Amino acid sequence: MTVRGILFLSSLTMLVLGLTFLFFPDLISMKIFPQASEKEIRIATIHRELMGGGSIFIGILLMLAHRNVTSAAKRILFGTSIGFYIFIIIQLKQMIFDKNIIFWPVFIIFLILGTLSLYVSYFKKH
Repeated sequence: MTVRGILFLSSLTMLVLGLTFLFFPDLISMKIFPQASEKEIRIATIHRELMGGGSIFIGILLMLAHRNVTSAAKRILFGTSIGFYIFIIIQLKQMIFDKNIIFWPVFIIFLILGTLSLYVSYFKKH
């Protein structure tokens, strides 16, 4: 896969994630925290909406960045791989130490995109 292809795929992933957080914040919050009170769910919902806005922001930036020259796009893609790995570490921390439920499809998608981004940006020759 190419640098631009991975950036485009990453941008679509972040846009879909952001829109999901914006349209279904209550459902996601109740799924993650099944024992939470109504007030705690409201707080979690606010955080989901903010995370949705941030994800859309990142998705738009990645969408615009995929048209950059290859050297700049590779640097952005390398940063993207670091970001995906940070998301993975946070999810592992949530699962192991905080005993929270994580959504495995998102974990796997971030792992794949992080690995592909790192490989294409750092190791693949063009």
